[in-house]
Amino acid sequence: MTNDSSGSPRRPRGRTTLAVILVTLGILLAPVSTVAAWARIEVLDTNTFVATFAPLADDPAVQSYLSEQAVAAINRSIDIPKITSDAIDGLAGLGAGPLATAALDSLKGAAAQAVRDVIENQVSRFVASDAFAVTWAKTLRLSHTQLMATLSADPNAVISADQRGTIGIELGPIVERLKTVLVAKGLGFAERIPAVDRTIVIANSDVVPVARFSYTVVAVTGTWLPWLALLLLVAAVLVAQRRVRTIVWTAVTLAVVMILLGLAVVWGRYTFLVAVRPVPVSTAGPLYDQFVAGLSGTIVAVAVFASITAVAAWLFGPFRAARSVRGFTARWLTRLRAAVRPSARKEGSQ
Repeated sequence: MTNDSSGSPRRPRGRTTLAVILVTLGILLAPVSTVAAWARIEVLDTNTFVATFAPLADDPAVQSYLSEQAVAAINRSIDIPKITSDAIDGLAGLGAGPLATAALDSLKGAAAQAVRDVIENQVSRFVASDAFAVTWAKTLRLSHTQLMATLSADPNAVISADQRGTIGIELGPIVERLKTVLVAKGLGFAERIPAVDRTIVIANSDVVPVARFSYTVVAVTGTWLPWLALLLLVAAVLVAQRRVRTIVWTAVTLAVVMILLGLAVVWGRYTFLVAVRPVPVSTAGPLYDQFVAGLSGTIVAVAVFASITAVAAWLFGPFRAARSVRGFTARWLTRLRAAVRPSARKEGSQ
């Protein structure tokens, strides 16, 4: 081995430099690959997307918001004051006297409000029912299909940045199902409700270019990028001269990076709540939490695994403190066994 002027062995700087480069690349790719792998499974797959958001059908805040949006869409689709006014005018035209006609006219406003109240009541009941879960799942499936068409720049997409400039949840299937429910409840005028082409907006056209770029990156790299990050970290350990130290510092750094990524997810919640206004926080919050639940779980799992790996490598490594811990543990176990054996012998002699 070649010695320097001081008489100490010259360290193979090439291996150390290569190990540092590999660790750096692997650590930088770790959060990106985690998000990409999660997005490919959670966001791009329609069945997974529906399974993730389907439980929100039972969330009271989501139910309340969807009820409000559905009622608003129905009220915009049909002229309830005109319908009630025409019905009352028809009664007056049957030959009622002046006093009766005046009394009926005074009821027009109250009748219109009563019809609105009935619609709101029926909509609220339906949204809180088990039957709504089926409609909600169909709505999610349609919305996700259109979202993927938008992000992939499909010219046939219903939700298009060029045509609508919005990304969101289709309200049409919900209103169509409500139309059937209202007619079944005796509100025949509900048959006049036309097909509703309305989206509950969760993003506008300003974010579509970024979303499309992210979609392309995820679609291309979501499968192999995590394996590349893992391969780089393993290669760094194999190349490093001091492998145990490399494992410890790599694992510690990975855990820190995952914690920072978790904080970014928390910060993203507040950004999302601002971006989707005027959607209420009580509705947008559960949507975001449900959306990132899988990502948060993955982040925690990777951080815990990295922490355990760091601690284990340190405990069994050539560190002075680690040797002290191992020595103390061995002495403690020896004393414990020595204390247990006499007791066991006494019990055996009895």
